[in-house]
Amino acid sequence: MATNWDPERDEQTFKDRGIVDDQEVPQALTVSLARIWYENIGALHWALVWPAFRKNAKDELEEYGWHMVDIQQRAGSGDKLFFRHQHKLPTAGTTQIWSLTTLSDSATADHRTYILGYSEGWQSAGGNCITCICQVIDELVRDGVLPNTATVALQNARGQDMADPRKAVYHIAAAH
Repeated sequence: MATNWDPERDEQTFKDRGIVDDQEVPQALTVSLARIWYENIGALHWALVWPAFRKNAKDELEEYGWHMVDIQQRAGSGDKLFFRHQHKLPTAGTTQIWSLTTLSDSATADHRTYILGYSEGWQSAGGNCITCICQVIDELVRDGVLPNTATVALQNARGQDMADPRKAVYHIAAAH
């Protein structure tokens, strides 16, 4: 399903909400696989997420929503898939319906910055968002950005989805 989004507008949203660059957040954070089941349209979507931060009135960092890295079709682009980095508010509808699977509980600022840089340069090998996120995770494990346990977590998440026939069709499509 193609959506109408604009990378420049996504970037402006980060600025408007005061989200700081990951290099300003020194502590290690959890990077998760978000499995999003849109019940109303019967669609499954996978993405990478980690906490986003902004500075409060005391100029201290406070958690405020999520960084979300996903692969999507853009309206008018046919079947071509594109990287998208967006901010999700803590109250966003998507964050209320996703299931999170921990891929790393110790992603440093350098790791998170690497994920963004790698994803921006990513080239689709075809498939759907599941195919693509699996490819990205495999490469991040190979590059040492995510631990080897991320591969096991990925397989477990796939197994959970496959237990639900409505979600399994997306995995079957991803395999072709």
